Amino acid sequence: MSAPAFTYAEACQDPDLFGPWFAADSWGVWRVIDKALFGEPLDEAELAVFTELTGRDEAPTAPVTEGWFVCGRRSGKDVKAPSGVLRRRRAHAKGIGQDVQDR
Repeated sequence: MSAPAFTYAEACQDPDLFGPWFAADSWGVWRVIDKALFGEPLDEAELAVFTELTGRDEAPTAPVTEGWFVCGRRSGKDVKAPSGVLRRRRAHAKGIGQDVQDR
């Protein structure tokens, strides 16, 4: 499978994709989580947020197979989760005429 034309983090900032929903600064922590979940590189500031959230000094370098979250009310999970599902489905899609199977 070829690499996607854009990353999930880029899609969440693109005004033609998910950007209108995730433009506010309050989504900054979720942007770090998104990048970590999909194995995208983190800059120093993002790595500091990742370390604070997870206690880990190294972020994943490949997409994770599972993620667990403890999120309070109004944390954005009900808005964020569907966009992540769409991205995961796109990442697993195959060419036209081929079956798409869940793992």
